[in-house]
Formats: sequence, C-alpha cells, structure tokens
Amino acid sequence: MKKPDKYKIIFAVIMALFFVWGICVFRDYGISWDEGAQRARGLAGMRTVITTLFGADKVPARLLEDDVAAYNYGGVGYRLPVLLAEMATGFTLSAERAYKLYHLYVFLFFFLSAFFAYSALRLLGFDKKYSLTGLVLYLTCPRILADAFYNIKDLMLLSFFTILIALSMWLVKDFTYKKAVLLAVFTAFANTQKTMSAFPVLIFALYYFLVPVIKKDRTEIVSRVKKLAVCVASCMAVLFVITPKLWLNFSETMVKKVTTTFNYTHGGFDMVAGMLMNRMELPWYYLLLTITMTVPCIYVIFSCVGSLSFAGGIFVRKAGEKEDEVFSRHMLWLIWGQFAFFMIYPIVMRPMQYNLWRHFYFVFIYIVIFTVYGIRFVAEKGRMQAVLTSLFCVISVLLTLVWIGKNHPYEYLYFNPAFRGEAAKNTVQDYWVVSYKGLLSQIKDGSVTDVSIFPSLVGDVFFGDPGWENYHLESIDHSAKYRIEEGNPGDNNIYRILKTVEVDSRICESLVRRENFSNLIRKYYIENGRVSGKNYGDEAEIEHYSEGTDRCICISLPASLKVKEADLLYESDSVVNERVYVSDNDYDWRLMEGDCVRKWDDLFAVADEEYLPSFILIKYECTSPSDPDIAIRLFGEDASEKTTRGDIAFNSKDSRENTELVSYPGADGESVKTLFDGSDKVSLDIFSEMKGGEEIRLSLRENAGQIAGFRLDCGSSPMSAPRGIEIEGSYDGESYSPISFSYGSADDYVFDSPTDYRYFIIRQTGESTHALALSEIGLLRQP
Repeated sequence: MKKPDKYKIIFAVIMALFFVWGICVFRDYGISWDEGAQRARGLAGMRTVITTLFGADKVPARLLEDDVAAYNYGGVGYRLPVLLAEMATGFTLSAERAYKLYHLYVFLFFFLSAFFAYSALRLLGFDKKYSLTGLVLYLTCPRILADAFYNIKDLMLLSFFTILIALSMWLVKDFTYKKAVLLAVFTAFANTQKTMSAFPVLIFALYYFLVPVIKKDRTEIVSRVKKLAVCVASCMAVLFVITPKLWLNFSETMVKKVTTTFNYTHGGFDMVAGMLMNRMELPWYYLLLTITMTVPCIYVIFSCVGSLSFAGGIFVRKAGEKEDEVFSRHMLWLIWGQFAFFMIYPIVMRPMQYNLWRHFYFVFIYIVIFTVYGIRFVAEKGRMQAVLTSLFCVISVLLTLVWIGKNHPYEYLYFNPAFRGEAAKNTVQDYWVVSYKGLLSQIKDGSVTDVSIFPSLVGDVFFGDPGWENYHLESIDHSAKYRIEEGNPGDNNIYRILKTVEVDSRICESLVRRENFSNLIRKYYIENGRVSGKNYGDEAEIEHYSEGTDRCICISLPASLKVKEADLLYESDSVVNERVYVSDNDYDWRLMEGDCVRKWDDLFAVADEEYLPSFILIKYECTSPSDPDIAIRLFGEDASEKTTRGDIAFNSKDSRENTELVSYPGADGESVKTLFDGSDKVSLDIFSEMKGGEEIRLSLRENAGQIAGFRLDCGSSPMSAPRGIEIEGSYDGESYSPISFSYGSADDYVFDSPTDYRYFIIRQTGESTHALALSEIGLLRQP
C-alpha cells in the first residue's frame, strides 16, 4: 500500500485552516476610504454595459444615483464576480452586505493565489519542504494578510501577479492551448486593475520566443509566434469584453492605459522621520525602508541573503544538470530580473512615491521567493546551519501568528520589532482608516439622533450597520462632537479620550469627545474689526482693539453666564502667538497655560474644569495687515434664559433678487431655540425639531416679516441632503397648507409668492437611508 504524501497532507491542512480563518474573520474589518469609490466605479461600468446592450431605459435606479453618476464608464473587469452578485439582487444590496461581499471576494481571490504561489515555488525548483515554508510566509505577513480583505486594488494586484507568474512558467514549460487561454483570461482581468500586471507575462513570453531564436530553429520560431499570437488575441478579446470604456474608444483608451502606467504621479505628503514630505521629493531609500519596517524580520534577512547569493552565482552552472533544473534556473533568472527592476526603477527614476509601499505590494511574491531561496541557501551549508535556520523560521512564524491573534483585526498596523519605537511613531499608521469602524462603535449617544463626527472621511466606515444614519459627518475641523485623531492626543479640558486603538503599546488612533459641545450659550462675530451678534438674555460685553503688535479681545461676562469654554474660530494660519489672561475683577490678571489653552489649526480654545473668571482677555498677532474674521463661541450655562443648543454656523447675508438671507444653526437632532440675526434688522425665534429624521418644524416671531423661502445647507455629508421635499405653512401652528416653490441655486427653495405664515414644516419626501440633518437653515425674507 502506497504511503500517503505527508507534504500533501500538510499543504491541505494549511490551506484548510487559512480558509476557515478567513471565512470567520472577514466581517471584522472596517471599510477603507477607497472602497466606496472602487464599488462606484464598478457599478458605473455595469451602467455602461446595460445601457449599451439593452438601452438606457433598462438601467436600474441604483446605477443612476449620485455616487455612481460621478464616474464615467468605470471598470467592470476584476470586479465582475461581485458585480454579477449585485446584479442578481437587482442592485438592491445594502451597504453592509455589499462591502462584506467585497471583503469576502478579495479574501477568496488571495486564497486562490496561494495555490499558485506554492506552484510557482515548485516550478522554480524548490522541494516540497521549502515550498510549504514559502506558502506559510505568503499567508502570514501581517499587513498583507489584513489588506487581503479590504484592499481590492493593491492586494488584488499582488494576487494577479502571483497567478500570472505561475501560469506563465507553466506555459513556458509545457505549452497547451488550454493553459494559453487561461493565462490570457487572467492577464486581461489583471490588466483592468493595472497595466503593469502584464509586465511579468511579457518577460516570460519574450523568453519563450528567444529560446528557439538563439537555437536558430526556424520551425519552432514560427510555431511559437503562432502560439503567442493566440495568447495575445485571446487576451485582447477578453479585455475588450470586460472593459466598457474600450467599446467607446479602443485605441485612445489603450494608449492612455500604457502611458499612465509610466507617467502616473500621486500628489500629497508622507510622514518621514516625523516630518511631512512631498511624495515627489521623498528620499531614494523610502521604498526599501518602508518594506523593511513593515514585514517580519525573517523576510528582510533571508530575502537579502537569497537575492544577493543568487546574483552572485547567476551564471554558475552545476555539472550534470537535468532539464528541469536548467528550466528552474532560467525561471529564477527571469524572476530575479523582474524583482531587481521593480526595486531599482522607483529608486532611480522616482516616477511615483506612495504612502508606505501599498502600490508596490505586487513585489511581495518576489520577496517570498527569495526569502525561501535564502533559507535554502543557508540551511544547505551544513547540518548545524539547517537546524538553526529551521528553528529561526519556526520561532519567527509562531511569534508572528501570536502577534496576529493578539492584535486582530489591526494587523495592518504591524511594524517589526526593530522599528516599533520612534520610527513607528513617526510613520503613517492607519493609512486605510479601517480602524474607524471599531472606534465609532464605542459612541453611546442615544439621546442624540444626529451625532456629528470629524473627519468626514469616516463616512466610508459605517458599513451600513443599523444606526449608522444617526451620524452626521463634518468637513470643518473641530465643528463636531466626536473626532478621530491619529496617535495619542491626551486628555485635556476641551477633549476627552473615549477609545484608542493600541498596538505594541503604541496608540495609533483615538476617538475623542468634545466636552462642551452641547452647551453653546452665546456666539459673536468680529467682521472687519466690528463686533456683532445679538443673543437673547444677558449679553457678554466684547471689546476688540489693538495694543502695539497685539490684537486684543476682551470678554466681560455677566453674572448670569457661567462659562466653561471660550473659542475663537478663524482661518488657519491667519493668527499666531495666542495668549489668554483671566481676571475676577478686571485688574488682577493671570496667564492661563497648560491643558486649559489649546490650538488646533483654525480653532483656539480656553477651558477649565471649573467656570472661567468673569473677564477673559485673548491677545494674538495677525499674519497679515488686515484683521481676520473671527467667530467667538461661549460654552457653559445661562441662568438668564435657555438659549442655543448645538454647533455654530458662520452667519452670511445675501441681497440678490430683493431678498435677504438670515442664517441659523441647524437642529442637529435636538429641539433648539436659536436667537441670532446677523443683519441686526429683525429679531425672531426659530424652533427646529427633527421628526424621525424626516421633518423640520419652525416657528417664527411675528416681526419676522414676509418669508420668501428657505435655504437648506446640508453641510458636508451628501447623505444628509434631502431626497425631495415639500413645505407647508400655517398661521396658528395647527392648520397647515402646502406652499408652492421652485428650486434655485445654492440650495434655495424660493416660494412662488412671499407669505405671512409663521409656522412651517419642511418634510423630506424621497427615499433616503439617512436623516435630513441640516447644518444651517437660511431664511429668505422679503424686505
């Protein structure tokens, strides 16, 4: 009886365990900031397909929505399996189900590529023991492993590279038309991701063609040219079918695909040694450094040993080599040449540099191959070397697996032990912001139906979970109740840390809450040096004057106002050298320092655990001759009259078309009485109430005059925009009548005729998964 192959059993166990693990954890990861755009591009591609084949009237409504309409043509390509699944449901999948489906798909494709990784190692001449070692290394690199769920761009490219390398070697070794068509299909799908995926295939094809040329075998040359022509034709045919943009302009699109590959640049800045640097000016070693920092040491050490030892003996031939050994050596030449090119090209030419090395993840398969080569090179030097190498590999993999288990699902924050100190702190942490979902789950704010969050980037991580519609996304810094900040901002009197993502004793991301967000009691403006802002109840007295090079704002508080925080908001970099002095009696002044005084870009705040003294003096210097416009916010308690709740919105005016715009902060989900009119021409109360996230009710004072319409400012979140509205008016607040209006520019809803109504209902009529959350309501008033 034939003995079972223990290596086949080990291979099956490894793959089975990896598969089960992936199926169990793919739901754990948040959504990366790029996934929404990638899904929209795919849906736009399907829109083009359906329009071309069946007509525009057959396009489902989902493919006409704003997020998809922003993309022309899009791409179907490698997204096709998921898009077909969405199409089977009539494109009605919820965001939650759709993104989880994408995560599962990316994982399954990476799982498939692992079979080809093992096959590639076998074709390169590694025995089963070393090939299994390479398989484990391919599956357990922490950052690669995490990205193999949510990174439908870079990890898909890595998977494609792995598959294409193995298929190309299969074809070179033993050409069949079945293999040729399979390679053509995968090459076409990979090409819809990035054109450079064809590079390794072209190298192997060139080798396949040159072998008979060198031997001067004309018959074989002609035969191989025909075979390659079949591959190219099959690939182009598949590429055309799955790329709708090619249907419209084939030649121009193909030229653009190729030129973009070599001319592509990616703007912005990266963190290097604690400093932000332009991506086009990063040091030459940036790619090498980031790879070295973010993979386990075993890859760094043995891939260097492997690639250098192979380079040193690249033309050395062993006596009595068999045909398979010659083939494996030639294939290693090609693999080494590709690896060297991909590592040297960005160093010498520097056409593009990226945050960490995500756009170079496709070189990971080369790193694994030469890591295995290095392990074999050292192990075969002697028995002791073999034992020590095996021990090192086992310990390294076990430590990595323990680290993954301990830090799941934050594997993408991995730095190897040599770089877990200052280097890690000075490098970008959560590039894809997938940790945001876990942080947001810590918000327990059941009393508020519209929780404001900054940055607006977190909109990509809601994942469609129940309750996500309660979040309102802010694009203006420090205008939100909750913020997500990189690193450890520390507790202070303005913000408190609620939750952190901590890896290797390093706080990578923090969720913080603004302490006084819901207690706004007064707001004023300094515009062109003039203080404005009339609230109801006792007013604070504000003086604005110059004192040498200093500008001064002196705030005198009445006894009825108990202030815990005072803010200045102004254009970033327009003000410097801010200092705060406080006094109980207007002559014994003391400087406030430490946690009581904070500055973040466009916000300068002073706050205390107790109430601030009755007199607050803020001194600052301007960076330009003219005074900047400044908004002043006071947070605390008001004994004179209950007033504003919620955040401030900058006041604005508009005199066009014989109307005047008077602006009010929005309800933000709470019942609000707002009491400020920047025009100083009319006083009115406005009462806003969210009814199930679909209605806003307003009550105006009698001296408001005739109302000509409303301006609805939905802030930064497109999910907050009304999906069609209707407006009703009433004289008594009980009997309402519909109001005819037209939609103008700047989100103006202009009444057909001005009205004397004092009560209004603005009702959302279209379908929406998000509440109608306004950051500002503008009243169009007839003078």
